[in-house]
Amino acid sequence: MRAVELYTNNSWLQNIDDVINTCAKYSLQYAIHAPSKGYEPEGLFILAEQIGTKIIVFHSIYWDDEWEYIVKRFKTLPCKLCIENTYGAVKPIKYMRRFGIGRCLDLEHLILEVNGIFEEPFFDLMKESSHIHMTGYTLGGKFWHTPLHYAPEPKHLFVKYAQKSWLFRICRLRGDGAVSNSRIV
Repeated sequence: MRAVELYTNNSWLQNIDDVINTCAKYSLQYAIHAPSKGYEPEGLFILAEQIGTKIIVFHSIYWDDEWEYIVKRFKTLPCKLCIENTYGAVKPIKYMRRFGIGRCLDLEHLILEVNGIFEEPFFDLMKESSHIHMTGYTLGGKFWHTPLHYAPEPKHLFVKYAQKSWLFRICRLRGDGAVSNSRIV
């Protein structure tokens, strides 16, 4: 394993030194997933700066003025800000266009949104994405954010399309074993 994505929360970002010290013990590339609740841009900035992250993933939970501040604040760091398709594949587009934010395509959210796997549209979205959260979820499955090995057929399809759309540079292992891949744009 060469890289991980840190799924942060507000308490992590309020005890930032512990997180930074833990990351310093490992020779890994880090992506950061911002908290899905709350607004902690300063803690995220310090963490990103100290661990040299290349990708920061956000959910679409912020007001426009908060997005403006986030984009302005992170402009000095050599990282790509991405917005995840948590509430639909179309919703992030207005932020992507307005602020130049990349897409984080969470394939599990997409499967749930469209009730299945549709190869051609999925491939098109993967090509437009800066970061991808891979999944082993299958429609109707009882577990969410499952490891890729839970669904061998979709896994091979997703990996094949990700390889066609760009080269893997960062792999994400969530605490539950799910893997995702990123490119730096």
